[in-house]
Amino acid sequence: MTKSLPPGSSLPPATERSRWQRVASIRFGTTELNHTVLAAIGGRLWQFISGPLTVYLIARQFTEIEQGFFYAFGGYLGMQAFFELGLSGVLVSIAGHEQAAIESHDPEIARQGAAKLADLTTKSLRVYAICSLLFFLITAISGYYFFARQPSQLSWTAPWIALIAVAAFNLLLTPLLAILEGTGHARMVYRGRFLQAVMGSLAVWIALLANVSLWVAVISAVAQCAVQCFLIFGPAKSTLRRIRTSADSSISINWRHTVLPMQWRIAIQGIALYLATQALTLVLMETQSITVAGRWGMTWSILLALQSMAIAWVTAAFPQATRFSANQQDQKLASYWTRVSWASALLLVTGLVCFAAAIGLLKWVYPSLADRFIDPYSVLIFGIGMTAYHLAACLGYLVRAQKRESLYWAATLGQLGVAVACWSTCYFGGVNLLCIAYAATNALFLLPLHLLAYRIDHLKNPRNS
Repeated sequence: MTKSLPPGSSLPPATERSRWQRVASIRFGTTELNHTVLAAIGGRLWQFISGPLTVYLIARQFTEIEQGFFYAFGGYLGMQAFFELGLSGVLVSIAGHEQAAIESHDPEIARQGAAKLADLTTKSLRVYAICSLLFFLITAISGYYFFARQPSQLSWTAPWIALIAVAAFNLLLTPLLAILEGTGHARMVYRGRFLQAVMGSLAVWIALLANVSLWVAVISAVAQCAVQCFLIFGPAKSTLRRIRTSADSSISINWRHTVLPMQWRIAIQGIALYLATQALTLVLMETQSITVAGRWGMTWSILLALQSMAIAWVTAAFPQATRFSANQQDQKLASYWTRVSWASALLLVTGLVCFAAAIGLLKWVYPSLADRFIDPYSVLIFGIGMTAYHLAACLGYLVRAQKRESLYWAATLGQLGVAVACWSTCYFGGVNLLCIAYAATNALFLLPLHLLAYRIDHLKNPRNS
């Protein structure tokens, strides 16, 4: 039997779980991995599974110069963080609060919630339209001058402009997905992202085999954009229409007081994280060479997949942690999260060791492929820093489960410290020194800073001590 539609609701009611949903709900320790969680980690799992074939085809079909440009394109696209400024995460949170109001039994509260959600959607689309335009103009022009400095005869200009155009259009659609996720349609969004990951990989494989050089990146982006358009103008179309038609000119969201206070903290963390990770490919291209940047970019793509898998374990456990916190079961929360943190860290370490061993093995059986990666010893050293960062991130999730965001300053300062150390070593040394700097700053600065912030948070909140 279906639930009745709450008064004033602009969204469809939840329906009884289907057989697929019941089958998809499984138990993982004390964490329930339902269909939504499975959809959320599906994209990451696919990237982890498909990654080896992707890097093999890149090594086989691309020259080292093409490989360097390919991964540098991806690193430059990460500059989206400077334009979006964490807004999508804020929209998910605010949309969730307004959806809760919509489901209220008070018709007036439900009406106001629906009107505010409609206003939030309209204003966010306007903001993202400006962000997308600025992103296209600034990134396309600055990227052109950056890549033009590289000594290469490769034809990269047309693929670069086309890639930025597609990325800008994708950015324009971002707020609609955030609104959908926040209003209880996370499963739809996560399934779309999983399909994006699959279609993106298939597009890359086909394009690589077709020998279209750097147009591979464009074809992959177009395939993912097509999935996003299908989701918005297909399954989500009626939902988004209902949201927009609930607008009331007398009721609006105060952007300055509602959005900005939440956004700036997320924004500075996102920018600091970009500078400490994705930007390193560009720094190596500028300070070392295109081929060195390509080796780093290919290695980083696998490392990022491993890190995403470990974080997926944490995010899957997060709902259970919030329930422990809400029920004031502090001892259970501490014990549970300790197990989750160390188990996910062990998964990461195991993956890092296997990856380093695989590179070492390739040096014996397939030297030309092994040369497309950095040295396996450097991978292990870099992995120390990744493990330290992972444990720090686990602390952040633990505090967030208690409805606080008190570790944001430690995350920001820590990542900026990592970025300064890594950028400096890129100018004065090579990749090996970069890996040492990353490991040292994460293990000796970022993680201790998080522990200090966590201790301060406990002193201010003695119930959770």
